[in-house]
Amino acid sequence: MENKISKAGIDIDMRRAFLIIMIILLLSTGVLADDYKDKYVQLLDQGKYEELYQHLQNWEEIDPHDPELYIAYFNYYYNLSISENITIKKQPPQEEAIVIKDPETGEKVGYLCSEIFYNEEEVELALEYLNDGLKRYPNRLDMHFGKIHALGEIFRYERQKNAIIDVLDISGKNNNKWLWHNGEKLDDACNYMIESIQGRVSHLFNNDIENRDEYVIEISEKVIELYPDVVYSYNNIAVQPPNSVEKL
Repeated sequence: MENKISKAGIDIDMRRAFLIIMIILLLSTGVLADDYKDKYVQLLDQGKYEELYQHLQNWEEIDPHDPELYIAYFNYYYNLSISENITIKKQPPQEEAIVIKDPETGEKVGYLCSEIFYNEEEVELALEYLNDGLKRYPNRLDMHFGKIHALGEIFRYERQKNAIIDVLDISGKNNNKWLWHNGEKLDDACNYMIESIQGRVSHLFNNDIENRDEYVIEISEKVIELYPDVVYSYNNIAVQPPNSVEKL
């Protein structure tokens, strides 16, 4: 009997020790993840991409499914994809530009400005990491909007429209219990989502984009389906040409 009691006591002590070790490991992993995150931001700001890639590889070995790691890889490839070139345009650009004048007549003959270009292969790699992250963490609204923004930057508007509708569909399932940076709960999440989506719709309105009207109507109809009290969407549809509405 004494032996049994003694063994049970040892088992309890062993379990306690095991739990303490697990807690320490979990806490230390969280601390390490924070350290990796801080270092990643520093290297990204400094544009040290070779060192940053190795850093991300090390982070992945420590915590391969950290949601912030998916975002870090996205930012790595997305920023790596960007290049800036100086161009001359005949028409006034939307961005800031230096006016070029004819030295003899003083008339405006062009505009010198910088233009951003994206390496689509690297943007697609960036998007792959976000897609993988969203499979594990579908409630991370910051990942969704990062994806939506990137698709707009490379003019993939149909995919952008589909990504917006995905967000709306998920919002109906998760009751707008969205998370943001570092997994923090997003306050007033429904309004934030609706306002952000309407901002994307406004961008479609203000640019000459193929199938723009169809995308606006499809997004707006999805909003009306889920959030019938949102006035924006009715207005979006009302200003569309009649033939655009009839197609749908």
